[in-house]
Amino acid sequence: MTITEGASDAGKITSARDAQVSRWVGVSAVTFLVYDVLINISDEVEYVWRVPRTWAYWAYLYVRHFAMIALASLLILATNEHNRLGFSSGTCRGWIIYESFLSISLVLLVEAILMIRIYAIFARSKRLLQILSLLFIAECVVSVTGQAFSIINLSFSLELGCVVTSTPPAYMASWIAPLTFQTILFVLTIFKCFVTMTKKTGSDSVLFIFVRDGIWAYALMFAVMLLNLLMFQLKASPLAPLCFKWALSIISFCGSHVLLNMRRLHARINAIPPSSPMISTQPDEFTLTTYTAGQFNGSTDSVPRTRLDRSNS
Repeated sequence: MTITEGASDAGKITSARDAQVSRWVGVSAVTFLVYDVLINISDEVEYVWRVPRTWAYWAYLYVRHFAMIALASLLILATNEHNRLGFSSGTCRGWIIYESFLSISLVLLVEAILMIRIYAIFARSKRLLQILSLLFIAECVVSVTGQAFSIINLSFSLELGCVVTSTPPAYMASWIAPLTFQTILFVLTIFKCFVTMTKKTGSDSVLFIFVRDGIWAYALMFAVMLLNLLMFQLKASPLAPLCFKWALSIISFCGSHVLLNMRRLHARINAIPPSSPMISTQPDEFTLTTYTAGQFNGSTDSVPRTRLDRSNS
């Protein structure tokens, strides 16, 4: 064996090992999501399955359960070491298209949920909603276009079992767009957080809970999505998709818990005697800080409009 052949064999062994590491990291992401579903199943039954079917119910169903089932189905690729399933180039690309659809749909739906929350905490301002909607549409165009070009031009290895090894620059755009939009939502959330602090809203207020959930959800999603993007851009090897399934898992986790917390909030508010304030008794404070029983059902449609709302619309 020559030195060149030895180096080539060593490279193949390293690539095979990296591909297997990437697969098992994906398995751990699915395991985390299944575990989270199991430990929260009682709350889910009480706050989601036993309540009237609103948009929040269907969004939760997709973000939580469709995402988990879809991620679990991707475990088929974990058994495809050395392409033992006999994937063709077309079959492999089909799986990649499936992964891309899952990632785009999940990211956009969770961002839509966060955008609606921003609309709620800013007193249902129609002007703000129009601006955010335009930005959201622009993000959708960039993300979908970037993913489409990426699917056409990316590189993958059939020998290693349908493993993406490198992506074109368009892939970066498809992830930078949602990161930018999420940052805009985060800045708006922080702004409302400071407004809340100046009004001395309690930690049990509706507004505080909305702001709190917006902050931790942004932090988790931004970190994992950025890490996924960096792995694809900086590591042209079977380790490139190392964080991809974890990114989808964390996005599903954040979106589902944001919605579940809204349902918990609904149940707690309805347990309060009619016309009893949540925390604040100031009538001109933000609409989400005061409720009467039965007014909030976990969606922004039930937010009562006040004179402050109408002046901000």
